[in-house]
Parts: sequence; structure tokens; C-alpha cells
Amino acid sequence: MIVDKLSIINDALGRTANNTVAVADDGSDEWNAASPAYDAAVENTLDARNWQFAKQVATLVRVGASPDTLFNDAMAMPANALHLIWVRVNNQPADYKVISNQICLNLNNFVATAEFILDSQLTGLWPPLFAEVIRRSVMADLYRGFNEDPAAADKEEQKAMLALTIAGTRDAQQNPKRATFNSRAIAARIVRHPWIRTPFSWGGTGVPD
Repeated sequence: MIVDKLSIINDALGRTANNTVAVADDGSDEWNAASPAYDAAVENTLDARNWQFAKQVATLVRVGASPDTLFNDAMAMPANALHLIWVRVNNQPADYKVISNQICLNLNNFVATAEFILDSQLTGLWPPLFAEVIRRSVMADLYRGFNEDPAAADKEEQKAMLALTIAGTRDAQQNPKRATFNSRAIAARIVRHPWIRTPFSWGGTGVPD
């Protein structure tokens, strides 16, 4: 299944009864309307879920002292990271805060890693339903702005949201269900290593209060 930008835009243009384009960035009104709609749809849809196909784990690199006095170290945000899923120090859940695109934490001479969603299009890895979300979103924008048909736009947005829900469910099913954390084990680990704090200590948001 072809899911590159030009193919999806031409599919959306054809389905909304507009002229297709021969090449990307041709300066046509159709491309100028559809291209920003596509870019926004990709960014928003990637940010909407912790998609399995878009996940990546990287070792964090220290860039200096933390600007927040609660933490000692500032780590560079991984390249092309759209949003963080977790951060670990010495392979344990870490207390951290993101400030000015840096991850502030207490490294304690250990190694810090992070899992994140890539801020890139990754079209070759898209599942069909993810591509359908993008296609429907572009169609909705074309109907609303280019075709001036808000009723049709509303219908396409509903279809896009339904596809997003189904795609998210399918994506989540790729990983097995995990057992809940043993709170006693976590408590014992914190006693042995008091510098460790888990996400549960501030409600699981990844950012302390």
C-alpha cells in the first residue's frame, strides 16, 4: 500500500472531486491547500497515541547542569522526539521535568534512557488504518476550506475520529497485557535506593507537581 505524501494528497483530492497534482510542491491551489492539511494531520495523529510503529528508545546525552534546582543534570531531548513516553535512570523510572527542550533529572553517574514518539512521517511503517486517519483528515480540511462544504467536512472528521479509535485499538493489541506493578517491590527498591522516585509518586504524569 502506497502511503507517501503525494499519493495520499492525490487520493484525498480525487475523493473530494478536485484536480490531482502531477508532482509535489507544484504551486497549484490544490497542493497549497492539501499540503499543510497533510502536515498538520500527521503531526496531530502521531501525537494522539503512543503508536508502536513510531516508538524509539535512545540513550540520553548530558548537556550541562539543570536549570531547575530540584535536579542536577540537563539531558538533550532525543532528536526528532515528538513526545516522551518514559524516562529511566539506571533502568528505573525517573523523576524528571522538561524545560526548554531539555530533560532535567538526577543522573547520579548512571545512564539515562528515554522512550519517545518520533516526530517524522515514517510513511513506510504506517499501518493502513493510520494512513486512513491522515487521508480522512486531509479530505475534511479540503471540504471545509477548498470546497467550502462544511457539512461534508464534518462527516469526514467523524470518519477520521472513528478510524483513529480503531487504529489505536489495533496498535495497542500488538503488545501483550502487562501485569500491574507490585507496590511492595517498588517500595523496597526505593528504600534501598532513596534517589529513585517512580511516576506513581506524582500521579503518573511524568512531571512532578
